[in-house]
Amino acid sequence: MRKFDSELRRALTKRLPNRLDYVVSYRIEGAVELREITTGHDRVVIIIDCETDAKTIVPILDALVRFIKKDNYFWLSYYSVFLWRDEIFSPLSPLRVSASRLGRHFEKIDAYGNASGSWENFKEIYKSHKNVGQAILITTARKVTQLREMRTIGANNLLLLYPKDDESENKGTIAGVPCIAY
Repeated sequence: MRKFDSELRRALTKRLPNRLDYVVSYRIEGAVELREITTGHDRVVIIIDCETDAKTIVPILDALVRFIKKDNYFWLSYYSVFLWRDEIFSPLSPLRVSASRLGRHFEKIDAYGNASGSWENFKEIYKSHKNVGQAILITTARKVTQLREMRTIGANNLLLLYPKDDESENKGTIAGVPCIAY
């Protein structure tokens, strides 16, 4: 679990945006200077694959909520939660949920065990989410293995989380997308 938490922290903080802002100078007392600082994402999208089951996905969701509530950059972001079911993204929450209320929306999920779709389908319906700050897809190990066969899915802001089964190993990065096993 600690390994998962540290890999999750590393993958998410590596993708934080930078912006120019005026900050208090540490060299000259009372002065301000224009400096590039790291900020949090305005919006984070969490997509849950309905092919997963509740028993294996609950620890991943708990670890994700625990990380979001502790990290200063992600605590201030707004979240949208979608279910990938029947080849569409169904919104599970309002489009802007704060980090403090995120766990309550995960408790509402009751659509486990349904078909979600293929990676080709995912590429099409994901196009509208390419401009959000960070996207997190929670899926199955079988889907991650299928992703290996594709060259790319064109998602620079995507992170995959999946439950590790007996025959799967840690995948690292597949098709340009970081993958973290729980």
